Amino acid sequence: MKSPYEAPKENEFRPVLMSILRAALSQTIPGLGAHGEMPRRQSIDDRLSRLAKILQDLEDAAAATRELRDEAEQTKEEAEKLKAQVLELQIDKQAAEKLANVEVEPFLRILDKSRDQGLRRARLEGLALGFLSGFASSIAVWYITS
Repeated sequence: MKSPYEAPKENEFRPVLMSILRAALSQTIPGLGAHGEMPRRQSIDDRLSRLAKILQDLEDAAAATRELRDEAEQTKEEAEKLKAQVLELQIDKQAAEKLANVEVEPFLRILDKSRDQGLRRARLEGLALGFLSGFASSIAVWYITS
């Protein structure tokens, strides 16, 4: 009976190592079979059809890349326009804030004076119209009664 601490012989691992090597090579080297043998030669037509398919896939990828680039450029232009609008709005906001900070008292005094002057004028106009209408009605009554 073998001891687990005893070193194995060199020939015991050879089949296992060869199978691991074949499996690794079959996964890393395209076209290599499971047992390390080379595949049969493919016809030229098959190769050309594969190359044509690859070429078509590359053209599709290039077209998709161009579309993405165009969309990115449009988005960039829109973003630049929006940035300009934001700057204009910020300037307008600053101007509005300056106007909002203007003192209101001088404007209120001006409005108050114009209102007082308007009231005086309206009273004078009302008084004058009252005298004129009273005078006109007195003349009309005198003319009718005489």
